[in-house]
Amino acid sequence: MSNEIRDSAVDRPRTLHDELPAPGGFDLTYVLSSMFRMAGQILGGVLLLIGVYYALVVLGQILAAGANPANLGPALERMETLLKLEDAKLVIDNTEIPLGRTAAFGALCMWYLLSFWIPLGLIGAGTRFIWGPMAERKAFYNALEEFFRNARQTKR
Repeated sequence: MSNEIRDSAVDRPRTLHDELPAPGGFDLTYVLSSMFRMAGQILGGVLLLIGVYYALVVLGQILAAGANPANLGPALERMETLLKLEDAKLVIDNTEIPLGRTAAFGALCMWYLLSFWIPLGLIGAGTRFIWGPMAERKAFYNALEEFFRNARQTKR
């Protein structure tokens, strides 16, 4: 069985022309659905752009820290102070090993990972909003085929 969306009245694949109102007619449902579809795709595009921008900002911060680890010092100090790890020590045979910076570095890595996860979620939500109006990709490909077929016919 194929994945094509079939018209129940006629055994043929549905096209975008099936959704159009009759010539000379006005269909409020069609107009509203088109407006909501367009609004959803615009919202998806905005979410996608915000997610890409934020991901590039976070990636730039990570790469800057990797290029010059001295830039990581102030962030480590703030994370150490925030988590109150200045006095964290590991005692082994009367020897104290300070753990504050190491634990702060681990927490900072998790912070960067979380802050990179958020834009990936925005990008995913944006793409779902963009592709959401098209229930199946097959319907989209059928519409594209019909568009190019009509474009070739009008050229002649």
